[in-house]
Amino acid sequence: MRRMPWKRFIWDIAIVLAGLLVLFGLRWLVHGSYEWVPTAEQQDKARIAAVYWLILTVPVLAWCIFMRLQRKK
Repeated sequence: MRRMPWKRFIWDIAIVLAGLLVLFGLRWLVHGSYEWVPTAEQQDKARIAAVYWLILTVPVLAWCIFMRLQRKK
């Protein structure tokens, strides 16, 4: 049976996109709100949102990596 490299390429692109989303969440978690002069309340809300963002995106990244490794065989 012929191998389909385009499927692996799609998983590679998905890994890159999910990785960028995780990095965005980490930056958001570390730096807090993107306001020019954020209040403490805005910083707290931004960090809570960043934690939720990471809870959603880290499993997506792990799943994409797992699927890509399965396509390697």
